[in-house]
Amino acid sequence: MHKIIIKIFLIILSSLPVSASEVKGGYPKNLHVLDKPVSYKNITLMDEADKQIGIESFNKKLYIIYFFASWCSDCIDEIKQLQSFQQSMDGRLMVIPVSEDYKSKKEVVNELVDRFKLSEKFYFDEKQGLFKTMNIKTIPTSIILTNDQEEIARVTGRGNWEDQYLRSLLIKYLDKLN
Repeated sequence: MHKIIIKIFLIILSSLPVSASEVKGGYPKNLHVLDKPVSYKNITLMDEADKQIGIESFNKKLYIIYFFASWCSDCIDEIKQLQSFQQSMDGRLMVIPVSEDYKSKKEVVNELVDRFKLSEKFYFDEKQGLFKTMNIKTIPTSIILTNDQEEIARVTGRGNWEDQYLRSLLIKYLDKLN
């Protein structure tokens, strides 16, 4: 069933209009939609209390795993945009910000909350295990996953979550899942 939905998603993707932020490929130049989904099993992260959490426990239709570092100004700006984007989706998807910092979890959270006034819950990638498993080459990077933990797309580098093309792509995919 999910494989059919993913194929429908790819068909919808190819039929969406091109926006000003796009290049010849028909979508934002740093959006990479996979021809075939990549499946991951048992994705787990650490919270700031060192508790392991599997993403399936969040029970959402779609996830955006956002790899960032607190020293990256583009990352901080994008987290704010992702928070707003998540709120506009009425709980249908979840943004999971994952720190790749080498600082302690407490230092990272304090900096993000105190200095940047972010209210999101943050997660941590112990020893960059998920970073390596998902073959992340740069930060920021956003991985778009189904609830079956299949990567269907990624945004490499800073994404524009206010871009109408990207928003409509995810909304149409979510609508097909309901």
